[in-house]
Parts: sequence; C-alpha cells; structure tokens
Amino acid sequence: MAEFNVKTDFLAVGDGVTVDSASFSHAVTALDSVGGGTLLVPVGTYVMSNVGFGSRITVRGEGTGATVFLMDPAAVSGAVVCRVAPASGITATSNVVLRDLTIDGSKDTWGRDSPQKGYGYYLGQGTRGLITRCRCVNVEIRNCLTYSFDVENATDISLESCWAHDNGYTTGTGTEHNCDGFTLIGSDITALNCQSYDNAQRGYLCGQDNTNWARIKLIGCSASGNGNHGASLGSNSGGTLTDSEIIGGSYLSNGGTGVQLTTNAVRCRVVGATMTGNSASGIRLSTATFCAVTGNTVYNNATAAGSSPEIQLSATSTNNTITGNVVSSANAAHAIAEQSGGATDHNAVTGNNVTSTGTTLVLNGAHSLASGNVG
Repeated sequence: MAEFNVKTDFLAVGDGVTVDSASFSHAVTALDSVGGGTLLVPVGTYVMSNVGFGSRITVRGEGTGATVFLMDPAAVSGAVVCRVAPASGITATSNVVLRDLTIDGSKDTWGRDSPQKGYGYYLGQGTRGLITRCRCVNVEIRNCLTYSFDVENATDISLESCWAHDNGYTTGTGTEHNCDGFTLIGSDITALNCQSYDNAQRGYLCGQDNTNWARIKLIGCSASGNGNHGASLGSNSGGTLTDSEIIGGSYLSNGGTGVQLTTNAVRCRVVGATMTGNSASGIRLSTATFCAVTGNTVYNNATAAGSSPEIQLSATSTNNTITGNVVSSANAAHAIAEQSGGATDHNAVTGNNVTSTGTTLVLNGAHSLASGNVG
C-alpha cells in the first residue's frame, strides 16, 4: 500500500492559518488512484473544511493535540471538518481509518448566538449501509457547534479510545448547537473505552432513527457533565434498536438520566456500570421491552428531581429484568420503581441490594415480580 506525507508530498502547511483543504483532497485522489494506503499528517494545525476520505485510506497523525484538524473560519454553514463519503450522491465507502489526531470545530469563531452549523467528523450517507468497516482510534473531537462524532446509516464501525468534549452550547440563541458527543445511528457499532464530557446534549445518542438498527455497544465508556443524558439507547416510533449493550464504564453528573433505554429498545442490556450524581434517574427504561439491567452500581442520583427513582421503569416498559444491582440514594424518592398507571408491567426485580430514604421498591404492574432483594 502507498504511503504519502501531506506536507512533503502535497505541500500542506499546517500553520493554523493557511487553508490546507486542497492539499488533503489531492492526497486522497492520489491514494485512491493507487488502490489506497496511508496518509501521514505530521505535527501541525491544518485548517480545512469538507475534506472527504475515500475507501482503503488510513489517515495517521502524530497524536492528539499534536496533529490538529481545525475548522476553516470561512466555512459555510453545515460544513464538516472532515468526512467519509461525499456530501451527496450514492458512493459505497469502506475501510477508512482515522487515528492519533484532534479535530477542533472552532465554535467560538461563530459563538453561541449564531445560526451557523458546524460538524466534526461525519461517517454516513442518506442511503443506508453504504458506509462500512471504518475505524477511529485515539481521536479527540472538541469545540464543534453541532455534532462531533456523527455516525449515521453506517454499519461495522468501531471507535477506540476516542473522546468528545466541549461541543455545542447550552445557552444562547443558536438553534443548532445542542450537540451530542457521540451520535451512533446504524448497526454493529462499537465504542470501546471512549469518553464524552461537557457536551451540550447527550454523551452518547445510540439509535434514534425511524429505522431498525441492532448491536450498538458501549464498552468501558464514560460520560460526565453533559447537558442531558449520559447515554440514550433506543429508536423512534418507526423503528427499533435491538440487542445493544452498555458494558462497564461510568455515567456521572449528567444533566439528565445516567443511562436510558428508551423508545423501542428491545433485548438491550446495561451491565456492570456505575451511575451517580445525575440530575434525574441513574437508569431509566421507557417503552423498553425484554431488556436487562444487571450488576450495576447506582447511587445518589436525582440531584435535581427528588421524585425520580434511582432505577425507573415507565411508559409501557414490559418484560424487563432488574437483577443483582447495588442501589442506594440519599436523594431519590425510591430505589427501584415502576410508573403508576399506564401499561408498565411484567417486570422482574430480583436479587438487588437496595436502600433508599423513601420506599425502597415500588411495583405497580399487576404481573410484576419482586423477589430476593435485600437491604
């Protein structure tokens, strides 16, 4: 496979002022002409927008904070710093690797009151399944106005040791600035040991499309200080998210729920994670079915809403199991509770160690079960 250097072979400057978009585009064209390869990006700050990486290309920096891709301050609204696949059209793209670098969306160029949109790294197209087998390794995305890691309609994607922080604004009049750290819409997407913190909206948004998706996994990930939920797994009314998992990791001090399994989450699991200090519940199941919450440590959540249980089942959540968790609270009204009224039923709450300042367990479903809980 070919190996090119964007500075020595394509005359990129990397001085934080010169716009280097053309140099990167020429490098991608050259790599594509020889069947792919590696583009080396030395230390520097490269100003760019809407640079697209094609199939069988590895883009390798020299480390986060050392190699920086900076949004062009003259970019039009809706620009992406860099992307997989073109902005429009139908183009199958696969085997793209981005690693060891920082993407900076330069959000303060426009400010919290601007209508400008600005994205970090976009892997996706309007047509489902054309983006496949792509990886991000040791990539930091910061200071984007809109989305940072934006994976949409893609399959077989992995993000390893990546982090997203300080994206979006929580105040101001800009309507497009409620930014999630990681937007993961597709199937067979894995985030491993990633961090998402101090973003304006959710740490991880998984699913949430009017399409059926499956097997999105957050393994050993963390979310803290985000404006809304730490992680949200689910879909909209037109689709489902199935067989997806949160395994280990921590979800701390977020502005909403620590982790929620929401609309049409089916056969999803939350296993061995820690949730504390979140404004609402530690874990919430809302219109979730056949899901399992097992072996988690959930304590002292509901800091801004004392009526929220530490673990809550609501809005027609049925046939779920809450098992083997350690749940305690100085804040929440209940440790584990089903919503009163509605059709929340057929849930099993078993083998948990639960303590609470209020009622420990509240089951409202006529067929729900509590068994073997202690505390």
